[in-house]
Amino acid sequence: MNFDNNVYNANKRDNVSLILRLINMEGRISRIQLSRLTGLTKTTITNIINKLLSHNLVVEHGHQPNTSVGRKPVLISINRDAYNIIGIYISRDYSIIARTDLFGNIRARRHFEFKLGDSIDSVLSRIIKLTKDLISINSDNILGIGIGSIGPIDVKKGVILEPPNFRNWKGIPIVSILKEQFACPIFIDNDMNGCALAERF
Repeated sequence: MNFDNNVYNANKRDNVSLILRLINMEGRISRIQLSRLTGLTKTTITNIINKLLSHNLVVEHGHQPNTSVGRKPVLISINRDAYNIIGIYISRDYSIIARTDLFGNIRARRHFEFKLGDSIDSVLSRIIKLTKDLISINSDNILGIGIGSIGPIDVKKGVILEPPNFRNWKGIPIVSILKEQFACPIFIDNDMNGCALAERF
């Protein structure tokens, strides 16, 4: 029973992700078009869209023009301002913390430089301070925090392992450290994978 529930929930998450990606790609799209593109039933599409509407993740935009006789389909788009995301980038000598909308448009940005000899504690302290600064703009609509960092990284454990030439950076549980400060989902990947993911979406 647990296995079946896990599969069911995983399928639901995949369907929601697929629909969100299609809406993002198309800009504005109808439920009927989503059903045709995904192969999902109209009922499934309607249920997912209603859920997204209830969470303010998508909005409706009136009816699709130039359609055949009958009820004109309502268009759906991503509500880019519903939530913001905090992105933290850690390079070899600087860090950028940015607040973006759901399309990745930067709403606010902070930047600082550091040296190879600086301790991880001092770097993390500045990251936390600047992240709090950006969240304080409006703390009610933060969807999560994503970290892109120099590697190698244990993504599952959220740990920066031992970056080359960083003698005092070893086994840094950065996700756990930030979770002690921020009550939202936090994810990490190395900087190259993060760039590849951004290109995909």
